[in-house]
Amino acid sequence: MTKEEIEKARREINEIFAAAFPDKDEIHKAFVRLIRKHHPDKGGSTEVCQLVNGLHDEWLARPQFAFTRNAQGKRTPFDWGSVSNEIFGQLMKLVQIDGLDIEICGTWIWVHGRTKENKELIKSAGFRWSGDKAAWYWHKGGPRHYFGKRRAYSMDEIRIMHGSRRVDGRPGSIGRDEQN
Repeated sequence: MTKEEIEKARREINEIFAAAFPDKDEIHKAFVRLIRKHHPDKGGSTEVCQLVNGLHDEWLARPQFAFTRNAQGKRTPFDWGSVSNEIFGQLMKLVQIDGLDIEICGTWIWVHGRTKENKELIKSAGFRWSGDKAAWYWHKGGPRHYFGKRRAYSMDEIRIMHGSRRVDGRPGSIGRDEQN
């Protein structure tokens, strides 16, 4: 398989697991369906089967290492219930990519950090580039088009208006809850 085919399979498998998350039983059911489909004995690919196994392990571990900090600075488990399903689905497409700083501001997701090498993955997840803020963004309603003059807000102003929650799903990393 080519590198592109493997990346495409990775995205598709992650989307299936994202739909089942956070229910461990549903993740396991999705895993069984994927293994049956991609097993080499059934005409599938060994590489994709190994990918399914690895991603299954990652998804089962995910709820145990997603953290945030409350207003007092105390580390607490990230409250996935406070995030809409659509925003959650978008987050799941990104948390596995190393080097990204992911932030939720209201119903917007902003992505900073090492985005250049992951440009195509971020773009394929439906994010758009904001040159003014040097960051990728996604909004539940999609991009908005305004006509006439409007004021451009800085990221600090957006954080003040809508609150901000940094999300990081990688082991050893902690997000910061900065809601106002």
